[in-house]
Amino acid sequence: MSRRWLFYLALNVVVSAATVLLVLYFIGRGQPAALMRPTLTPLPATLTPTLFVAPTPTLQSYQIRQGDTLGEVGAMFGVSAEALAQFNRLADPNSLDVGQVLLIPALPAGSVPTPHSPTVTPAPGETYPWPRIEMIYNLGDAEKETLKVVNPGPTVQLEGWRLRGASGREFAFPAVELIAGGAILVHSAPGVNTPVDLYWGLSAAAWQHGEEVVLLDAQGLVRSAVVLP
Repeated sequence: MSRRWLFYLALNVVVSAATVLLVLYFIGRGQPAALMRPTLTPLPATLTPTLFVAPTPTLQSYQIRQGDTLGEVGAMFGVSAEALAQFNRLADPNSLDVGQVLLIPALPAGSVPTPHSPTVTPAPGETYPWPRIEMIYNLGDAEKETLKVVNPGPTVQLEGWRLRGASGREFAFPAVELIAGGAILVHSAPGVNTPVDLYWGLSAAAWQHGEEVVLLDAQGLVRSAVVLP
């Protein structure tokens, strides 16, 4: 009798334990999973934006030569004679001294100076319009660099005429005739001259980007002026 009682007691304990385990199991399954919350990382307090500032244009200058006028100088750089006179505080814009240095006001951002032929009143007997610098090919290439001079006016004898750069380097034209409506090419490299092709004989390029080049007649007067691109 006692063995049967012990058996039922042990069975009851096992059943009770199993019931408790089942209840705990189902309770655990019914709990919602923990929510994952994103972690926000604040930006460093020292982080600051970088500002890009446009570079300040370099101020240019020009030294007055024989025969220069304020209008001619302004035409070389794409500014008016009035702006030049005001910027340099000239008491008399019509009185310029050879060797005098003028400061050139900076052009507005994004603007490009346009090459001009200066306006000069011809003296009696002078031909007009004069030859002018039209364009340059292969700028900076010692072997191919070529400056083109055209003649929109009557035929001109170019002996004694010169091309002068801002650095002071000059090319002197030989005894050559530039016919009306014609053109002459001035090559920086060595070569054999022809009526339409002249060779300077240099081993390096003659001209530079941004350089001012003027065409002077036999009397040293500026007949054309450009600023190379």
